[in-house]
Amino acid sequence: MKKENLEKLVQETMSSLDGAAKASPAPFLLTRIRAKMANVQTEPSLWERAGMLLTKPTVAFAVLASVILMNVYIITEAVRGSTTGMSAQNTTAPTDEYSLNAATSFYDFENIQP
Repeated sequence: MKKENLEKLVQETMSSLDGAAKASPAPFLLTRIRAKMANVQTEPSLWERAGMLLTKPTVAFAVLASVILMNVYIITEAVRGSTTGMSAQNTTAPTDEYSLNAATSFYDFENIQP
């Protein structure tokens, strides 16, 4: 009985494929694809032009050299300023009200027992 039922299901499935046809694309699909491909932007955008400019070796070298020169200038000024600035620096001790050594506590140590 089960074998007959299985054979019937197989026959129904095979007969459902009788009306199947080859899939076809929508009309003018190839024409629309070619039009989109032809409409691709040929002139580079602003960011693309900026990228092309920055990747040129002369521009990249000039930017790198200016960054290195700025770093050297900043380091030499820091070294020159640290040797002369130590003697002229006026240091004052903090007052007691702002001192970290003040004896303050957030805890109440008073022992209250009933």
